[in-house]
Amino acid sequence: TGTRVKGRWVGANTDWVGLVEALERETELAGRRAVVLGAGGTARAAAYGLLARGARVTVTIIIQVYFHRHVMNDCLDQFV
Repeated sequence: TGTRVKGRWVGANTDWVGLVEALERETELAGRRAVVLGAGGTARAAAYGLLARGARVTVTIIIQVYFHRHVMNDCLDQFV
């Protein structure tokens, strides 16, 4: 989501909020196990939201490693 703040554009990812709020209507996430399939932007947002709410997250990446190595590094840097 992009908004203007004091004349500058500021971006924020709100995908994780929608996912977390939907899941929290059904169950508490803290301490729960979660599996995220994928390594794209939505998967990263999901992993972030789950971790932020205290879930134990496993990210499963079924891709060509040599092509998406930077994505894996981003996930490891942020979530490990």
